[in-house]
Formats: sequence, C-alpha cells, structure tokens
Amino acid sequence: MKIEPMIVVAEPHVNPNAKHHEIWLHDPDGYLVVVCDNYGDAA
Repeated sequence: MKIEPMIVVAEPHVNPNAKHHEIWLHDPDGYLVVVCDNYGDAA
C-alpha cells in the first residue's frame, strides 16, 4: 500500500463563526478534508 501525502490548504486556525479549531487539507484524490474539534471549544 502506498501512502500519499495530504496538502495543507489552511493551517490550523480558529473559525470565528463556528467557534472551533480547524485545519483544511487536500487528499491525493482531490477531496477537500476539514478536520475540526467540538463546536464551541475555541470560545
């Protein structure tokens, strides 16, 4: 199995609208993947 790297689109940051931390990535297939913590954790 070959593991391809993901490309960081947006560095870890606080989304002020959702009040949580996010990081945005592009996977090798071209999908945009957003990883975030629980709602309101960055309040």
